[in-house]
Amino acid sequence: MSGEVLALVSALLWSVASVLMALGSHRLHVLPLNLIRCVVSSVFFWALLPFYGGLEAFRTVPSSAWLWLVVSVLILLVVGDTLYFRSLNLAGVSWAMPVAGINPLWAILLAALFVDEPLTWSLLLGALLVVAGVTLLSRPEMHSSNGQDIEPAARRKGLLIALLVSLLWGAGQVTLKPATAGMHSVVANSIRQPLAMFILLAINLRTGLWKELRRLDPDDLGDHLDRLYRAAWALCGDRHDAEDLVQETYAGVLARPRWLRGEDDLGYLLRALRNTHAGRLRTASRRPRTGARHPCPACRISCATIRSWTSTGAMAHRCRNSR
Repeated sequence: MSGEVLALVSALLWSVASVLMALGSHRLHVLPLNLIRCVVSSVFFWALLPFYGGLEAFRTVPSSAWLWLVVSVLILLVVGDTLYFRSLNLAGVSWAMPVAGINPLWAILLAALFVDEPLTWSLLLGALLVVAGVTLLSRPEMHSSNGQDIEPAARRKGLLIALLVSLLWGAGQVTLKPATAGMHSVVANSIRQPLAMFILLAINLRTGLWKELRRLDPDDLGDHLDRLYRAAWALCGDRHDAEDLVQETYAGVLARPRWLRGEDDLGYLLRALRNTHAGRLRTASRRPRTGARHPCPACRISCATIRSWTSTGAMAHRCRNSR
């Protein structure tokens, strides 16, 4: 199989992995998430290692290659991939992946400077076309990730991180050439993945980030109803709109299990409320203006639930469908 075909297969697998990692980054901190990824990869490559020389293959690795292997692990797997998972969490796959995907440009330029690979116009043009194609295919008209609206500030931060990741990946790919010269990829990854795993394990044990994950308890959400309603009224300026916003927020939160990382329930709910409000404003701006008010989309789901939560009559729901 040619190198070009292998590169395309690798890109396809990495795209699938990016979607899975984006889903996982909403439940786990990126450091434990990257550790789990490296554990799985280490098991996979060590299972293949006996077919490629076993432990004896490590003895054939030149001493000069070990330093480059360590450098490539730090740049690509530890720092680069961890930051990439963070950018997926902040900006979403469809935004972060195209920006991080410009790493072939950095790799071509750095390879020409440091490892004497030829730089031709056709090679540079091909890299630009690949980046443009990835960008066009990966940028649908969307403003959410994993069912949650993305705040503009978070998206900008995620895109800046993705840009840094593209540079790290480009530099890391250049270091792989002297690190893996004359070495089979299975043997190289049987070294790189466990090394990254042990580095990330030490970082996770040191920081204790793996302990932060906990599940949001639906039974406790009713305790924050009054605070959420006041915040919604401040956002909407109208009592009925505030009621509908709270209902829609609760409906979205209760749609599936939610996992929190070092955040209290109220803080999470307020953030979800702001994101829901921003999403409603964007939807309203794209909808043709009419005299009739749009019915509340969450009423059927959440009215009975919210009524069961409030026994004090703190919030009397009024469905827009009845107006």
